[in-house]
Amino acid sequence: MKKTGIFALCAALFLTSALLSGCQKKAGGWNGWLTDFEKAEKEAAKKGKNIFLLFSGEDWDGKTSEFRAAVLEDKAFSPIAKQYVLLHIDFSETEYAEADIGEDATAAQQKRAQEIAVEYDKREDLADTYNLTQYPSIYILSPEGYLLARIPYDKENLGTPAALAEGLASQADIVRERENLIAAVRNSSGLDRVRAIDALFEAMEPECRACLAGLAAEVPQIDSQDETGLLGKYELWNAYIKMQKALRKGEDRDSSVQLLIDAAERGHLDGELKQEAFYTAAYLLAALGSQDFDRLFVLLQLAQDASPESSAHLQYIDRMREALRQMQAAAAAPAVSLEEPASPDPQESGQVYGRE
Repeated sequence: MKKTGIFALCAALFLTSALLSGCQKKAGGWNGWLTDFEKAEKEAAKKGKNIFLLFSGEDWDGKTSEFRAAVLEDKAFSPIAKQYVLLHIDFSETEYAEADIGEDATAAQQKRAQEIAVEYDKREDLADTYNLTQYPSIYILSPEGYLLARIPYDKENLGTPAALAEGLASQADIVRERENLIAAVRNSSGLDRVRAIDALFEAMEPECRACLAGLAAEVPQIDSQDETGLLGKYELWNAYIKMQKALRKGEDRDSSVQLLIDAAERGHLDGELKQEAFYTAAYLLAALGSQDFDRLFVLLQLAQDASPESSAHLQYIDRMREALRQMQAAAAAPAVSLEEPASPDPQESGQVYGRE
C-alpha cells in the first residue's frame, strides 16, 4: 500500500524535537541577513526573490562558524546573496541559557526569559515545518515559504562559494518544477486550485509537506462536497498537523490523538486512509505511554475492519496487537518480591528469585 507520509512525519516529529532540545535563537543577525521569518517572506514577495534560509547552531554545532568564514563572508558569495533574501535562524545554547532563571531573578531577567521562550517556540515551529534534522542546513523557499530545495551542509561539497553555487545549480530543475506548481496554485481558484494544491503536495517529499499546511487547510473549505475526491486525504492531513503541534506544545495526549480518530470517523476517508488513521492513533497512544489496552485493541480492530483486504497494513496491525498483549500481560503480572522467594521451594521449581 502506498504510504501517505503520516508515518514519515511521525518519525520526523520526534527526531526534530530531540535535535532541538536545549537550543535557542542567538540575538542579533549577521550583516545583510534577516532573523525574522515573516519579515523575510514580506521582503521576498516585495522583491520577487526566493528565500535562502540557513538553520544553524553557531556556538555549538562545530560547523557553522567555519562555513560562515570560508563561504558566507567571502566576496565570492556576494553574487549568490544578491539572488535571494537571506534568512538566518540560529539556535544558540548561550542565548537559551538566559531563559534558565531562578526564583530570585530580576524583573529584567524574567522579561528576557519570557522573550526567549516565545522566540524559541517560533523557531521550533519553523524547524518542525521544514523537518530540520542537522545543523547547519540550507533551504531554498518560495516567497510564500514553500520548500523549493534543501541542501544539508557537507564541508567537502559546500566548503567554498563555488561549491555552494554548484550545489544550488544542481537543484535548479527541482526548483523550477516546484516554482511552476506554486504558480499554478497562485493563479487558480475553486476546484482547480484544489487540484493544483494536490499536485504540489504530491511533488513534495512526505517529510517536508508541513510547509504546505496553509494550503492543505484550504481544501476542506473549497471542496466541502468532495467533488475532487480529495477531501478525506486532506482532512486526515490537517488532523495530523494539528495533532503534531498539540503534542509538541505538551497538550493532552489523548485529546491530541483523538484528532486522527475524529478524521477517520467523519466519513470522507476511503478504507485505506481510515485504516491508517486508526492504526496511527493506536500506535501513537501506545508510544506515548497509554495503558488503556481496551481502547488500543478497539482502535486496531477498527483499523483492520476499515480495509480488511489491505495485507500490507494488516501485518503491522497483527504485530502491534501481539505486542500489546505482551505489554498487557506484563502490566497485570504481580510484582516479584526481592526479599522473599515467590515459591516455597526455588530449587524444585528451577527458578532463582531476587535476580533478573
